[in-house]
Amino acid sequence: MLKALKRDYVSHSAISTYQQCPLRYYFRYVANLPEELTSSALVFGSGIHRAAELHFQVIDLKTSRSRWKSGQAENQAEQLLLYSELAKEMAPDKKLRLRFAVISKTKTPSLEMHDVSIHPDRVERTKRVVQRVWKAIQQGTFYPSPSPMKCPSCAYQQACRDWQG
Repeated sequence: MLKALKRDYVSHSAISTYQQCPLRYYFRYVANLPEELTSSALVFGSGIHRAAELHFQVIDLKTSRSRWKSGQAENQAEQLLLYSELAKEMAPDKKLRLRFAVISKTKTPSLEMHDVSIHPDRVERTKRVVQRVWKAIQQGTFYPSPSPMKCPSCAYQQACRDWQG
């Protein structure tokens, strides 16, 4: 059917892309369209993330235009919760600590650490969401999800306008 079925893996980034806009996922991961534009935030974040991989192996590094508000780490925790499941299998007797290292791109940049709680019910919910998204991808369920927050920075604006279903 589609190239989506040829992929035997899925990254958290791909799952997140599908959740934001299934058509964007299609353009990027199935049709392999080149991006029409690349945001400066993506370039900056990718560079920072790559540099930090040399130093931080367990902590998830994020860049942000502003400092994270209270509770934002818990709201962004799905990827870390999935990591915790893998780490638990590899080191079952070790106590896990999940953290975000957030670099704020403000006038005075800062690095803040944010802990994330591990709740088994939330881990299970996250796993079920990933399973359902993966099932939708395998079934070829792709459609636009217009958003005034996401569309202006989307790398596939023209492809989306041209898409006929």
